[in-house]
Amino acid sequence: MTDNGGGTLTIHETYRLSELEEVLGTLHSVENTEMGLIAVVGKISVLLPEELSENLMGLIGKRIGILRLYGYRVRCLDKEVIAQKRKFTMAPPKQAHGVA
Repeated sequence: MTDNGGGTLTIHETYRLSELEEVLGTLHSVENTEMGLIAVVGKISVLLPEELSENLMGLIGKRIGILRLYGYRVRCLDKEVIAQKRKFTMAPPKQAHGVA
């Protein structure tokens, strides 16, 4: 990658994650190409399996992590998404009728 002087980055090559590597950052784009699926995370262009396309499309603009560990694991690090998920998972359990 190079800086064109105006702060704009040009991506020259696509990176392939090795086992146990993770890329973190804002997901800017996802594109199916002849080489495979290319996702731009932060300032890094990453080559990924095409099976991740559908999952990643819904995360464009969000801060994510992609970990390669016996396959690929995608997680959303966006604070708003995490907070919204907690609303649903942190609700107190309902008590059964007749139980005090």
